[in-house]
Amino acid sequence: MNYYFIDGNNLAGKLKGISNIKAGQNQLMREKLISVLSRYYSKDRNQIIVFFDGFTREAIRAGRIKIIYSNRKTADDEIKEAIANHKNPRLITLITSDNNLREFGKACSCRIKSCEELSLDIEASVEHDDEKERIQKISNSEIKKLFGI
Repeated sequence: MNYYFIDGNNLAGKLKGISNIKAGQNQLMREKLISVLSRYYSKDRNQIIVFFDGFTREAIRAGRIKIIYSNRKTADDEIKEAIANHKNPRLITLITSDNNLREFGKACSCRIKSCEELSLDIEASVEHDDEKERIQKISNSEIKKLFGI
């Protein structure tokens, strides 16, 4: 099993529709991010762990995604600790755009993916899902009309 350690606050700042949420609306940002990630990783059987700065406010329905709050520490410190304590860091894909955290992950043999890369992957999958949905809505008679059959 592979593990995805996601720097939640960092990723939220890169995703359309989430990055524009006003400061002070952490709960809303967290809920939207978890919703997006739940859809994106819905068929993935790997362990997804999202790290957030701060304390738990209201519980977020996360499905298979595990959420870790840093409480009094930073999320970066919490991620570093989780990597250092993991039995096989080579199985971890660290998703962050924080240079310090990326360097730590590389030194521990983690795979690294930037938040920008994941953001582009998520946006592409959403567009692909929208396209599939539109195709499924087209009836056979409409297809025959389009192609003159």
